[in-house]
Amino acid sequence: MYTLRINYSGGQFKTYSDIEKVEYQTYMEDVTVAGDEISTHKFKPDHDLHLFSKQRNYLVSHQGVVGIEVL
Repeated sequence: MYTLRINYSGGQFKTYSDIEKVEYQTYMEDVTVAGDEISTHKFKPDHDLHLFSKQRNYLVSHQGVVGIEVL
Protein backbone atom coordinates (compact mmCIF):
# COMPACT_ATOMS: atom_id res chain seq x y z
CA MET A 1 0.00 0.00 0.00
CA TYR A 2 1.22 3.45 -0.89
CA THR A 3 0.62 7.07 0.02
CA LEU A 4 0.05 9.52 -2.83
CA ARG A 5 0.59 13.22 -2.38
CA ILE A 6 -1.19 15.39 -4.94
CA ASN A 7 0.46 18.81 -5.27
CA TYR A 8 -1.60 21.77 -6.45
CA SER A 9 -0.69 25.18 -7.82
CA GLY A 10 -0.23 27.66 -4.99
CA GLY A 11 1.67 25.17 -2.85
CA GLN A 12 -1.30 23.25 -1.51
CA PHE A 13 -1.36 19.47 -1.39
CA LYS A 14 -3.60 16.57 -0.39
CA THR A 15 -2.42 13.17 0.84
CA TYR A 16 -4.15 9.82 0.27
CA SER A 17 -2.99 6.84 2.33
CA ASP A 18 -3.09 3.05 1.92
CA ILE A 19 -3.64 3.19 -1.85
CA GLU A 20 -3.60 -0.24 -3.49
CA LYS A 21 -4.76 0.62 -7.00
CA VAL A 22 -4.94 3.68 -9.27
CA GLU A 23 -7.04 3.92 -12.41
CA TYR A 24 -7.20 6.67 -15.01
CA GLN A 25 -8.18 7.18 -18.62
CA THR A 26 -6.07 8.56 -21.43
CA TYR A 27 -7.38 9.43 -24.87
CA MET A 28 -6.34 5.97 -26.04
CA GLU A 29 -6.87 3.58 -23.14
CA ASP A 30 -7.95 2.83 -19.60
CA VAL A 31 -4.92 2.42 -17.33
CA THR A 32 -4.78 0.39 -14.11
CA VAL A 33 -1.73 0.57 -11.86
CA ALA A 34 -1.72 -1.78 -8.88
CA GLY A 35 0.57 -3.13 -6.18
CA ASP A 36 4.28 -2.43 -6.51
CA GLU A 37 3.76 -0.88 -9.96
CA ILE A 38 2.49 2.22 -8.14
CA SER A 39 5.98 3.01 -6.81
CA THR A 40 7.57 3.10 -10.28
CA HIS A 41 4.73 4.39 -12.47
CA LYS A 42 5.16 7.83 -14.00
CA PHE A 43 1.88 9.52 -13.17
CA LYS A 44 1.12 12.64 -15.18
CA PRO A 45 -0.94 15.46 -13.65
CA ASP A 46 -3.25 15.76 -16.66
CA HIS A 47 -5.66 12.90 -15.91
CA ASP A 48 -8.34 12.43 -13.26
CA LEU A 49 -7.28 9.64 -10.89
CA HIS A 50 -9.43 6.99 -9.24
CA LEU A 51 -7.63 5.89 -6.05
CA PHE A 52 -8.60 2.67 -4.27
CA SER A 53 -7.81 1.51 -0.75
CA LYS A 54 -9.41 -1.18 1.42
CA GLN A 55 -11.32 1.43 3.40
CA ARG A 56 -12.09 4.14 0.84
CA ASN A 57 -12.14 5.12 -2.80
CA TYR A 58 -11.34 8.59 -4.12
CA LEU A 59 -11.79 10.51 -7.34
CA VAL A 60 -9.13 13.19 -7.78
CA SER A 61 -9.68 15.83 -10.45
CA HIS A 62 -6.65 16.84 -12.50
CA GLN A 63 -7.62 20.54 -12.35
CA GLY A 64 -4.88 22.54 -10.63
CA VAL A 65 -2.61 19.53 -10.15
CA VAL A 66 1.08 20.29 -10.74
CA GLY A 67 2.62 17.07 -9.46
CA ILE A 68 1.98 13.62 -8.02
CA GLU A 69 4.32 12.01 -5.51
CA VAL A 70 4.38 8.41 -4.34
CA LEU A 71 5.63 8.35 -0.74
